[in-house]
Amino acid sequence: CTPKVPSVCTPKSDNLRGQFFPACRLPQIVASTNSTSLPGGESCTLCSHVTIQAGGFLLVKGEFRGGVSNPAIISGGDATRHFLVFGKLVLEDVILVYGFSGVDGGAILIDSSRGNDASVILNRSVVRDCEACRNGGGVAVHGENGTLSLRDGVLFERNKGRNNGGALYASDGARVHVIAQSEGELGGSVINVTGRGNHAGVGGG
Repeated sequence: CTPKVPSVCTPKSDNLRGQFFPACRLPQIVASTNSTSLPGGESCTLCSHVTIQAGGFLLVKGEFRGGVSNPAIISGGDATRHFLVFGKLVLEDVILVYGFSGVDGGAILIDSSRGNDASVILNRSVVRDCEACRNGGGVAVHGENGTLSLRDGVLFERNKGRNNGGALYASDGARVHVIAQSEGELGGSVINVTGRGNHAGVGGG
């Protein structure tokens, strides 16, 4: 499918990327509980973002076998963000690329501003080459009931917020948690969350 480029601001590139993969087999609107497995190592394109409504839950996962992650790749085609979350989203073994938003959250916008509980958990997942015209090139979280939880093996790479937060942006009491899942050789918790090459026009690269 070919995503429609928003007119509110200019996308990051004249040569839009990731538009011509097969269409992603994901529900456009999630109002209850839904789970989707995508083939590891394969790419797909979203025609428009997936909306998880308040009270809805979506699990999207690639492949994880024998302790090795083989992620599925979801493209926004440099024209749409991937997920708009008013409910709960869990991503495991997934790479989000080429997301674009005319406002906040180039890949994911977590919005609890209506008094709803909104949350996202990322596990062994990557947010790469996404852009927001305002804040949170990778992920933006709004409202005191909004939460982003980062588990092991999460990477934010080459994302851009034209105002604030190249990788992440949290506002109005929103929370970002880093959660350890494994134990080191000498004891204690071990967590691997990495940011690399992210950029913000004003502050918080």
